[in-house]
Order: sequence, then C-alpha cells, then structure tokens
Amino acid sequence: MDSVEVLQMVLRVSTSKVYLLVYSLLADLSRPDFKIRHQILIHR
Repeated sequence: MDSVEVLQMVLRVSTSKVYLLVYSLLADLSRPDFKIRHQILIHR
C-alpha cells in the first residue's frame, strides 16, 4: 500500500463519518424534542 491509497481510505472514512453526523443532526432537527435536548446540551 502506498501513501495515496492510505490517504484515500482515510478520506473515505472521514467523509462517511461526516455524512453520518449530518444525517443524525438532521434527524434530531426534525424531532419535536430537539430544542429541549439542545438546551440541555448547552447548559451542560
């Protein structure tokens, strides 16, 4: 494996993690209890 392959693997993993994060954030935003949990997170 050369460095280019490793870099591509890392990029692929990081982008999939970003997609998961955005997806979970959007799912949270569509929930009615999002604002309550958001306030709890802020005050923590």
